[in-house]
Amino acid sequence: MTKLGKESQYIPIKLQLFVALLVMIMFSQLIAYIAYTLDPGALVIYQPHFWLRGLYGLLASIATATFIFLISPKLLDKFFRSILNPIKYILMIVTIGLLMFLLTPVAPSIYGAKRWLFGFQISDIAKLIVLIFISFVIEEIWADWYKQKHNPELVPVSEKIFSVITLGIFVGSLFLSNVLGLALAFTTLLIYVVTVVYVETRITGKNFFIMAILFGLTYVLILLEPDISTSSLFALWFLFMLMLWYGRRGRHIASVVLVGIFISAYHLRSVPLEGTIPHQFAHAISRLLVWKDPFIDPNGISYHVVKNFLAVFKGGLWGSYPANMNYIPPVPWSDAILPFTAVTLGMVFELLLVGLWLSWGMFFLISGLRMKSYKGLFVSGFALWFLLQMVFNMLSTYDVFPPTGISVPFLSWGRTGLIIFTIMNSIAAVFVAEDWKHNMKDKEGAVQ
Repeated sequence: MTKLGKESQYIPIKLQLFVALLVMIMFSQLIAYIAYTLDPGALVIYQPHFWLRGLYGLLASIATATFIFLISPKLLDKFFRSILNPIKYILMIVTIGLLMFLLTPVAPSIYGAKRWLFGFQISDIAKLIVLIFISFVIEEIWADWYKQKHNPELVPVSEKIFSVITLGIFVGSLFLSNVLGLALAFTTLLIYVVTVVYVETRITGKNFFIMAILFGLTYVLILLEPDISTSSLFALWFLFMLMLWYGRRGRHIASVVLVGIFISAYHLRSVPLEGTIPHQFAHAISRLLVWKDPFIDPNGISYHVVKNFLAVFKGGLWGSYPANMNYIPPVPWSDAILPFTAVTLGMVFELLLVGLWLSWGMFFLISGLRMKSYKGLFVSGFALWFLLQMVFNMLSTYDVFPPTGISVPFLSWGRTGLIIFTIMNSIAAVFVAEDWKHNMKDKEGAVQ
């Protein structure tokens, strides 16, 4: 086969991913814009020019995606290897510094939360920085394992026994009162995490310790903004990355921690919240109260959740716009974008949309797991961000999770999140297309 023929097999794959990404972005933002124009309170609560910020984000995302797809894969790899890898610690320290600044008195506060700086949400930027950082650090840990001839698939008997004891304490906490059970489960979880960091540092060296400390600082600072939902998203993302890329040891550690998190959440749902959580988390308390009883205050703190339920119920299978204008949920262009599609276009359309988004995320997750080096980590890490945000939004919208405020990637109206996800998705798509190109060359060589 000629060189032109080989390249023609590669170009359509890259081109198809590029076109698909642009269609997703523009189609999604069109739905979000329509939702914004149909929100009766949008022009009252928000500035009339607020939609322009979303338009700027859309244009910036299209330009960014086009630029990244035009870059040569070799040049992109060189940029990651030669520029981003040497400064990965600096990037993390700068990100942590920005998150620390948000906690200072001079940082801007919106509705009691300090998350934005110059109109950009720093925690969204942190997703990209953390993804780059973790990808390179775990790759370095692999190199350390190879040098030390360490097998990450082996879990020592002592660690298994320690994990069994920890799990036993978690289960035992279920037989205590919810307050004591929460205290015991959370304390045990904290002890287990600290012990794991110590043990893994002794085995793998400083890389794991530095990774744990810098990621832990990022998590805590986002939690203190306060942004419990995003910090929870970060924690789950990190645990799933360990499960996917840290061998059997990672799956073992992450599984125990996940059990501790879910048991702690079970206790938290039943404990009296008023007077037990610091005042700066008052908004989180109201969300937890709604999680415990979605109809606790239909005209107050649970208004959004009730309206989401009504939107799905009134929309039926096929929707009935404009008859259901009164049932459009609050802020339909952001967190409630899925209920908005249900009430206007019907449950069938919403399920198709969700299926399409989940399929897109699973495609990159599976593709990333087939790849080696930092590229596989980056692609699968992006896919986890994409899928976790989608699942978080769906479950919190209908009160399976506490109301989180987590947006749907691409679909929710926004600027920072849209640009950051476009950058991550574009880079991941270039890596996947390049991997497919090499796989096709290997198959051709095997046939010849």
